[in-house]
Amino acid sequence: MKNDHLKVSINGFGNVDCKELTGSFSANIFGFENITVRKGCLQAFNMTVRGFGNVDASGVKTQKSNLSVLGSGDITVGHVVQESVEKHSKNGVIKILSRG
Repeated sequence: MKNDHLKVSINGFGNVDCKELTGSFSANIFGFENITVRKGCLQAFNMTVRGFGNVDASGVKTQKSNLSVLGSGDITVGHVVQESVEKHSKNGVIKILSRG
């Protein structure tokens, strides 16, 4: 999906599966959702998980990211080139597979 800036907000139960993204992507998860981004080259990747949601963006390369897990969820991002801001609670997990 080609976009300048895609914003997604999900409440409740569900799954989002994106094959490819460009531009920038922001999402808020409230509940038990899962987001998978299989491939992407982004300027910005911003994600907030409140609850038990999981984000698998292991195929994503982004210039900047802002990641927050306020619950028992987890976020995985493939590659952050420039900068990453990360905030998580004790049960949340944030993984950046590659930096720089």
